[in-house]
Amino acid sequence: MNIIPNSPLYEVAFAIGNSFNLDEMLAESLASYQKVLRCSNVAVVQYRRNSEGYYIKVDRFSGSSSADVYKLFGTYAPYLEDAIDEPTIAAFWQRSLVGKKVTSRGSMYVTSLPNFGFLLLDKPEFDIDQDTLGIIQRLNAKLANSALKCKVSDDLQECLSKY
Repeated sequence: MNIIPNSPLYEVAFAIGNSFNLDEMLAESLASYQKVLRCSNVAVVQYRRNSEGYYIKVDRFSGSSSADVYKLFGTYAPYLEDAIDEPTIAAFWQRSLVGKKVTSRGSMYVTSLPNFGFLLLDKPEFDIDQDTLGIIQRLNAKLANSALKCKVSDDLQECLSKY
């Protein structure tokens, strides 16, 4: 399950984390996932912990409008709730594949981005094999870490701009 140099998934690894701006980093990374995995749509749903201990949804999308993504991934409503308690989201983040739905036009996947959110993949035609899902899990860890670092950078920039 190693990412082989010059393989298509190696391209995804290099596309992740090339900016400290969260929107730019997600756009570049998700465009690479979409191209290499030949997905018709790719999206990230970000969750942030609130003062009551629930994780609240903050959306970031690539490849289509939010309305299209929600219509497409509406079958995953339990994973995309507006507020998720800590034990539930922690259990989701422990799994690489949170959910999968096979439709007449392909497969839809919800994969975890630990401590950040979920990556949604709409894959027409062919399934993603287990080896590739294992590599995606490792890429997702890098994507989640990069997104968290971007968030810290964004927060720091916001704080500095106040002074």
